Amino acid sequence: MQILPTLPTDNIYKLKAIAGLWMFAGLLAFGVWLVYWQYQLEVQTRHTMSYYSAVNTERDVLKRMKSIQNGRFSENKLKWMPAGLPLKDEQNLLNLALENNREIIALYKREAKEERGNFIFFLNEKAVISFVIFYVFAMVYLLYFGFSRWRRRIQNPSEQAIVADNEIKRLTIEKINLEMAAMSKKERKPFKKRPDK
Repeated sequence: MQILPTLPTDNIYKLKAIAGLWMFAGLLAFGVWLVYWQYQLEVQTRHTMSYYSAVNTERDVLKRMKSIQNGRFSENKLKWMPAGLPLKDEQNLLNLALENNREIIALYKREAKEERGNFIFFLNEKAVISFVIFYVFAMVYLLYFGFSRWRRRIQNPSEQAIVADNEIKRLTIEKINLEMAAMSKKERKPFKKRPDK
């Protein structure tokens, strides 16, 4: 079973044009993949930022809890903690914050360790940029010259041959009609009676 259609080899211009179309389709697919990859990178960046924020918040909460356990209530106060909160409520809020931050850390730890951003450095390499520029120029060349020469050297003469063939058929039909009309006039001539013997 053949998945991709075979390239036409009957005409070099058609081959160039269709190869250019395939290259264009490849460029579109690469563009869609790149947009999807960039979206995934942005999601990973948000998750990584959440992970490191949760790690820092966990560390600050643990310091504050240790200060409270040691009886140093004025040390390591958190900026986001409401002022004048009773100690028991503060401890409950700290426990809740610690639990939430540990859930975020567990959720995003694997993503924070991935290195998806290295692909951007690969795309910025001069060799890759040069290849992309060459690819685009080759695609434009194949599309433009393939279709324009196919149209000029193959399609237009073919259309002119069809028009000429239709004109020949029309004239042939006219000639046949004229001949048939001429034959029918000959057949209409009255018969002359033969003299009796």
